[in-house]
Amino acid sequence: DDGPAQVLPGGRGCLAEAEELAHRVDRVAGRLHLHIGYVSPGAGEVGLEQAPPDVPASFVTRMTGGGQVQGFIEVDGVWWVYYHGRGRSTDALVQFGKLSTVVVGGTSKLAGLEELARSLKVSIGEGAPAG
Repeated sequence: DDGPAQVLPGGRGCLAEAEELAHRVDRVAGRLHLHIGYVSPGAGEVGLEQAPPDVPASFVTRMTGGGQVQGFIEVDGVWWVYYHGRGRSTDALVQFGKLSTVVVGGTSKLAGLEELARSLKVSIGEGAPAG
């Protein structure tokens, strides 16, 4: 057992119309890692990555395209770290939770990333989910 899931995808706005691009469960540093990718109408690609909370920093570096922290963004009461990637216009929002590390990233505009982040139920601790 790799612990409880932390996120539950919803379906609002343009994500409800998005086409699922890929999904897989693979291993990162010997731990399970969930990837779900979408192509959103007119908004580029956006993906969800979820890994255990103790995943190495290299996971976040890879999933954010080598991005640099730009600040923090609040999405429905949950604070996410905003990364801007190098080269390709890749941005990401990262939530370092007690149960898992979640990365919402891709070539979508920031509003598209926020939309996917907003559709997730992110547990911020041992109790009820926030958002």
